[in-house]
Amino acid sequence: MFKSTWDIIQNKILQLAEFDRQFAVFGADHHRYSFRPVIIAENLDDYERQHGFKLPEELRYVYEHIGNGGVGPFYGLRPLDECLLMQPGLSYPGESYYRAKKDAGEFQFDPNMSEETILQMDDPLQRMGVICIIDQGCGQDIGMVTAGDLSGSIIYSFSEGHFQDTNQSLADIYLAWLDREMKLFQYLENMVRVSSSWPEIRDRFESQVERIDTEAYLRSLLDIPRTRKTFFGTMKPLTVEEYVKNMMQNSSRKWWRFW
Repeated sequence: MFKSTWDIIQNKILQLAEFDRQFAVFGADHHRYSFRPVIIAENLDDYERQHGFKLPEELRYVYEHIGNGGVGPFYGLRPLDECLLMQPGLSYPGESYYRAKKDAGEFQFDPNMSEETILQMDDPLQRMGVICIIDQGCGQDIGMVTAGDLSGSIIYSFSEGHFQDTNQSLADIYLAWLDREMKLFQYLENMVRVSSSWPEIRDRFESQVERIDTEAYLRSLLDIPRTRKTFFGTMKPLTVEEYVKNMMQNSSRKWWRFW
């Protein structure tokens, strides 16, 4: 049921890793484009019995056949025993329920509260029916609904105490992430081909793409070393501008990998 889609995802992960040799993509230095070993079915059964709920089918497939956490959007997929459980055996009531509670003043958000503290609070906004599987950073998580009408769908959890519902699967957010990042690298590759200097590459790229560390992406794309050896045998920093200049001056150097 899930195999063909996740085969495609695994192939795309390998492709992105070829582009991103120095882990410039957010979170890549954490997961390094690899999955941990899978969890055997018997251990997954034990986990479900221990916590009193059934894992959504797609999530169970991933942990059993792909890996126990690892590569993924943001900081990657959590190992199962590190996932945050929000009363997963209870039915998820939907984002409108939590927004109404918050708007009615039944939940007072303290920005200093941790995710764990919020989960343990005995208040009317106690969240339920979700397993948080991906840490986005800054108190935000990507979760999956474990019970109710939206079971198996992705939701976004915010530290302010509310959710954003979606009709996406886990595969959907993986594919969107992979396609977005590969397009950035492909676009940057094209900028290198049609430009004559590092400033021109940077300006062309940044005129079309926002909030991306262009230098880090180019270093990763071309696998530019951080240092180079001098005539005297000592090491000195190697700038992107110096590398690109030398590369373009040597027109016979076939630095590109995809043409």
